[in-house]
Amino acid sequence: MGYLAWAGIAMCSYGFTIFFTKISLKYVPNEIAVLVTNGILVVISFIFFWINRHSVLSEIDGNISLGVWSLMAIAGGFLGLAVMSYYYALSQGDASVVAPIFSMSFVIAVCLSLIFLGEEVKLTKIMGVLFAGIAIYLVTR
Repeated sequence: MGYLAWAGIAMCSYGFTIFFTKISLKYVPNEIAVLVTNGILVVISFIFFWINRHSVLSEIDGNISLGVWSLMAIAGGFLGLAVMSYYYALSQGDASVVAPIFSMSFVIAVCLSLIFLGEEVKLTKIMGVLFAGIAIYLVTR
């Protein structure tokens, strides 16, 4: 399956995640919802790892440099901050406002990728970011 199909699955799945998380946050504290949803994420990660015939131990037995471990740790720290902030925002605000703002994270990813990863700057990418900003503005009003 190609990356666009995976991205489509991710998009749809995250839409359902937002919906069910918003409902569950009416009944449980943010921290409980984060622990349960992310605990399930860890289990699913191991299932994907096993399906793809990787041994967790053979993948982490020294083949990964300290620099890569550091990058993953930094990413994990930002992910933790993002998820906790997202759950707090979702517990207090409308999903129809919080979710689009949260989804604007792609703008940061696009900018960082263009600047630091040397990805090609295209007018269509710039226009996409601008239109996304306009869309978020309209949806949150």
